[in-house]
Amino acid sequence: MAYSDVDVEIIEESSSVSEQGFGMPLILSTSGDHEYKEYSEIGEVESDFDTSSETYKQAEAIFNQDQPPDRIAIFGIVYEPDLDTDPDDPTVLTTALNGLIERDNDWYFLLSIEQGDEEITELSSWIDNHDKLYFAATDSQDLPTQVQNKHAIVFYHSEPSTYPDAAWIGECAGKNPGSLTWKFKNLNGIDPVDLSLTEIGDLHDNYANTYLRVKGNNQTSNGQTSDGSYIDIKRGTHWLKARMGEAVQEVLVSNDKVAFDDDGISLVEAAVRSILKLAVSDDFRIIARDNDGNGLFTLSVPDRNDINESDLEDRILPDIEWEATIAGAVHKVKVRGVLRY
Repeated sequence: MAYSDVDVEIIEESSSVSEQGFGMPLILSTSGDHEYKEYSEIGEVESDFDTSSETYKQAEAIFNQDQPPDRIAIFGIVYEPDLDTDPDDPTVLTTALNGLIERDNDWYFLLSIEQGDEEITELSSWIDNHDKLYFAATDSQDLPTQVQNKHAIVFYHSEPSTYPDAAWIGECAGKNPGSLTWKFKNLNGIDPVDLSLTEIGDLHDNYANTYLRVKGNNQTSNGQTSDGSYIDIKRGTHWLKARMGEAVQEVLVSNDKVAFDDDGISLVEAAVRSILKLAVSDDFRIIARDNDGNGLFTLSVPDRNDINESDLEDRILPDIEWEATIAGAVHKVKVRGVLRY
């Protein structure tokens, strides 16, 4: 774990389902060893992977969208689960990821060309201990009942080898956290599935996502992680935590000394407030606004006189606390009208 002087904790509270970002996808390739490498276009991927390879196809699904992310990363390992003798265990995948994040951790969305139930379950469990999101495509309608992880997204599709999960990331990852809902998105190169209303209901009841034709439009459904959280809220939460930690760290590093008095405390307060205001802005819309356009958040910081002596001696500034109302998104609309003569 990377060393840090700033500890940011965000507690999400909701009266109903718990609603708990940012940029670059990582493809975990399993066709052979490949050092972590970043790519800004599909042509660069082609220089390292054959166009018939599953790794290339997954990368292509990302770059084929209208506003793909600026770059993706690919990391490859040898993984052979179908050997007649001594098949690889899915923990090989997460062991490799544990090693990777010690060296290269500047990515957010996890994808893998492995689509088996055991692999998806293993990666879903791993991702829950990291502030990242894992997207998986499956043709199993039973798998969503087995995966209930706050950072894992299950995408049901009858043809998972077209990588609708990668296409979904390609369509949304390039946009700021909080600035969009992951529902209603059209995916280039992906066909909608043909499901009964009962099947759709069962998938949605288990917080799985799929791709449907609705009133003449092809669109992604739900936009939820496999524990019922919404992807935009989860991503926005991760973004807030990261950016707030960076902002406070910058105050500590850029000043010769932040004095432990009310002036010094106000510098930290300003850093925290700046990120909350950014989360309210049109670029993000993570935090809701009131009718006057003001962000719905409160921030409190202690005066020096209110800080206990042991914290002062240990140079710990405690009790900087904020609360905010999530902006959320409209996913369903009810309209009632009356026509009269």
